[in-house]
Amino acid sequence: MDAYTVLKEDILRGNLKPGERLREEQISTRLNLSRTPVREAIRRLEAEGLLIYSTNRGVSVRTYSFDDVRDAYNLRAQLEGYAATLAAENAQDNDIVRLEEANRACEVAAEKCLVSRTSDNTLDMVKANQAFHSIISELAKNRYLTDVITTVVSLPVAFNGFSWFSPDALRESVYHHQLLEAAIRNNDSHQARAIMASHIYHGRDHVLANMHKIER
Repeated sequence: MDAYTVLKEDILRGNLKPGERLREEQISTRLNLSRTPVREAIRRLEAEGLLIYSTNRGVSVRTYSFDDVRDAYNLRAQLEGYAATLAAENAQDNDIVRLEEANRACEVAAEKCLVSRTSDNTLDMVKANQAFHSIISELAKNRYLTDVITTVVSLPVAFNGFSWFSPDALRESVYHHQLLEAAIRNNDSHQARAIMASHIYHGRDHVLANMHKIER
């Protein structure tokens, strides 16, 4: 894998902790790469908001507060709700096929998580979920909206979110995807928006509840 993918997965998995400093030389040695692709990966992750630069500490993994996560999820509900509205208006038959395939991948990943909540299975669930949501964002056909959604969604806590989901909560999340797929297939923009917003708030509530337990 390239430097960007490795570093991003390290952040999502929690191998790189919030506040932890990154050193180009150490990363280059570990990945057996020159410092140029490592530097480019770091810049890309900075742009996504996963890393932060400060004069005194250099580059480190961004730390997210309870309020940061709450605000990001609330914004995401509005943005992705709008994207779902546009997707329902724009989707063609071939788009529905892609969405169905992505949803099946989510269902398979969720079943694996229900059997064994390993780090690898959870990461597969995160990737499948992101792929499903990315298709909806793409179908909105609004590049600016897609770019903003990508930035807001890239929270390390999203990985822990699926780790924290109870089996029933995970099944409910998969059910939301099924409802979304049906609404978009039927070109029901109002229903698509409502389901998407409810889906995001569902994830928000589980993540914040567990963050609150950890911070207490």
